[in-house]
Amino acid sequence: FAPIGNQLWAASNAPVAVMPLESADKELGEEIAARLLTDLQRTRQFTLIERNQLQRVLEEIAHSQSGLVSDETVIEVGQQLGAEYMVVGEARREGNDVLASVRIIKTATGVVIGAEQSRGSFYAMLNRLSTRTTELLRIYLLMNNPDSPYTILLELNKGENPRYRMGEKLSLQFKVLKHQDTAPDTVYIQLFSINAVGAMTLIYPNKYSPRMEIQVGQEYSLPGPGDDFEWQLVPPDGVESIQAIVTTRPVDFFDLQQSYKQEAFPTVRSRDNYATYEGIQVIISEEKLEDWSADRVTYFLDKE
Repeated sequence: FAPIGNQLWAASNAPVAVMPLESADKELGEEIAARLLTDLQRTRQFTLIERNQLQRVLEEIAHSQSGLVSDETVIEVGQQLGAEYMVVGEARREGNDVLASVRIIKTATGVVIGAEQSRGSFYAMLNRLSTRTTELLRIYLLMNNPDSPYTILLELNKGENPRYRMGEKLSLQFKVLKHQDTAPDTVYIQLFSINAVGAMTLIYPNKYSPRMEIQVGQEYSLPGPGDDFEWQLVPPDGVESIQAIVTTRPVDFFDLQQSYKQEAFPTVRSRDNYATYEGIQVIISEEKLEDWSADRVTYFLDKE
């Protein structure tokens, strides 16, 4: 089994491109993107598409582009560049402050797998935005297992690039597919909800659906048809994610096996940070799990 460091090194070869942020102040959007790219380069953990390569592709499709850059255009740009992940976003000035948000889009699926928003003076905003964007990419690549025979599909009821308002109801459809005939048809899934401050909650299995095992190729929903609850979004506002982990035998990553049978949705003691996923990787290595898979979907939660 590959050591964690080697796995991250291999995953980090996946090319990443940073698009200029959409902004009424074009120079502001370009400067934020340039600084994000520079900060990512400094980590020496990512394969990054050079700005001149990106600019050439943008110019090639400019004749058919009007207004804001659509997600379809972003995916087209990513495909032409050979980028597996695209960092896109928006920025605007608010008095002396700058408000900026970025999304990390997986080119192959169009799904937003990470996002962050930051407000403050330019350098304070940029520091927070850059730090979290870097961490989100590191987490996603650490939890990427290119040798897995499984793919996890996560779909929110508002589509691929969703924004929800406080109090709205969220639902999730999920399914596991396999692309090796010899892979088992029964797998074990855990879903974690991650709120805007990084608190992690086990949402599946849960008190209403306590079975961790699911069948490959079958679609499931949360809440399920017989579940006696609704998923209503509550504070804090910001960026939230759902993290899925699939294994071929049951593994209790956070010692919650008994908790979710008594408490509907138990809270994980760990936070959504890189160290937490390093801990998961240690367990995966110790348990000699080779066919595991992981994925996540991210959305914005607005106050109103």
